[in-house]
Amino acid sequence: LGYFGSFYHTVREPDPITHFFRKMHHHTTDFHQHISFTFGGEMPVDLALKMNNLFRTFHTFKYLGLLAPTAVASAMDQLDFLIHLGNTTAYHLPSKTPDYLATGLPIINFIHHEEDSFKAFAQNYPLLLNITLRPEGPTPEDINVFIQFINENKGKRVDPQFLDALLAPCTLENVANAYLNIANLPN
Repeated sequence: LGYFGSFYHTVREPDPITHFFRKMHHHTTDFHQHISFTFGGEMPVDLALKMNNLFRTFHTFKYLGLLAPTAVASAMDQLDFLIHLGNTTAYHLPSKTPDYLATGLPIINFIHHEEDSFKAFAQNYPLLLNITLRPEGPTPEDINVFIQFINENKGKRVDPQFLDALLAPCTLENVANAYLNIANLPN
């Protein structure tokens, strides 16, 4: 499993997924022993303890640090699954969304609420599992769905032609044209 991106106080913190994986470990220690975790991104000093708690929930982990965009794509390509942690806010889409989808990898999206922006944007992505984060932690059903998703989708990738069509609105040209259209400026 891999997570790439940033954590921010109150908007996106590691505690909710740490809690999920701790409960999963107690639910099924055998499965948990086969999971490794890779993190690529900045580890804010004020969140370092929380990040270390997250790392300790996995059998093995790698901290890659802040990577250049080409290195991120290469590191993602080495993984079986991506972890996405949704924002506590519903009004903006994380900037890494197109990068995540472009991999074609199965994605586990941990969400705080049903209006999650990543969930809405990636709704047609065929290898997506949305798991709602609960204050009391995951239910046994949440953990079973997670394990089933892992078992059924390891080694799978989304068809590249489907990805091209899905991500067409995210190309530089289309984004630039959207801005021009909003501003009613001539092309």
